[in-house]
Amino acid sequence: MSSSSCHPHNPTTLPLPEPDSSKSPEPTSVLYNRSPSTSLGSCSSKPPEDPPPPPIAADDYCEDWDAVAFLDALGSARRLHLLDFDVGFGAHWPPLMQELAHHWRRAAGPPPNLKVTALVSPASHHPLELQLIHENLSGFAAELGIPFEFTALVFDPLSSASPPLGLSAAPDEAVAVHLTAGSGAFSPAPAHLRVVKELRPAVVVCVDHGCERGALNLLRSCAALLESLDAAGASPDVVSKVEQFVLRPRVERLAVGGGDKLPPPLQSMLASAGFAALQVSNAAEAQAECLLRRTASHGFHVEKRQAALALWWQRSELVSVSVWRC
Repeated sequence: MSSSSCHPHNPTTLPLPEPDSSKSPEPTSVLYNRSPSTSLGSCSSKPPEDPPPPPIAADDYCEDWDAVAFLDALGSARRLHLLDFDVGFGAHWPPLMQELAHHWRRAAGPPPNLKVTALVSPASHHPLELQLIHENLSGFAAELGIPFEFTALVFDPLSSASPPLGLSAAPDEAVAVHLTAGSGAFSPAPAHLRVVKELRPAVVVCVDHGCERGALNLLRSCAALLESLDAAGASPDVVSKVEQFVLRPRVERLAVGGGDKLPPPLQSMLASAGFAALQVSNAAEAQAECLLRRTASHGFHVEKRQAALALWWQRSELVSVSVWRC
């Protein structure tokens, strides 16, 4: 079951057609195929019968940590509404879908209804790109038996201080928010945090790629990421795609924004806006260590500091995840 909210007369809502179930699910498998051996429910003390999966990149760890954080906060809610300010290609949501399906399969009950609302700017996402994201996520959810809805709303914090029309949460929905910093595609602003506070979410999961702390830090971060990929045995094609779609946007954003105009750290913005950081749960820390044990590469380690989990490659931090509440 999948649906999409469309309001043709509402200029802030981007119309997304229903996914065509007769089409091949190839785009879903191409963008969101994840080995069952790397799903969140697979980590245990029992050795895997199959060969270990290939090494996974920093974003894969980050996506799985996201899922653990969301599930810790949302508990057994039957209707989940996820607000995403940096949807990208939507690849950070399949790990949560997999864990939802796994969790409710163990509970002998149906998975909850899942709704993702992406707040985007017309400059960052083309309608056809959003349609592809919608189709891929809907197809992935359908494969797992999860009722799913995807909506894209236009929101420009520079031109409007109020939430976009059509953004609301039903009384029975558990709301969660996905915020990023240093991704190269999105920079949080006070207006984003005002929107978040109005929805009073159960949890805000923040992902900091550490690329908005000046040119020198950006260069170090990019170099560390490429070194980690090389050590993990990534193919030249994977490295090329990371350079094109991950690193280049970060460098371009810093160049356009000006290296001497650094935004405040995301954690400082959240604290100033009245959000409180939550301590990293034992489940999240154990999951991070589990994922590291299952990769064949060395040099990665996890650090827990200031209520955040950070993934490091040798002496360079690659990404950190923290959890906040209003």
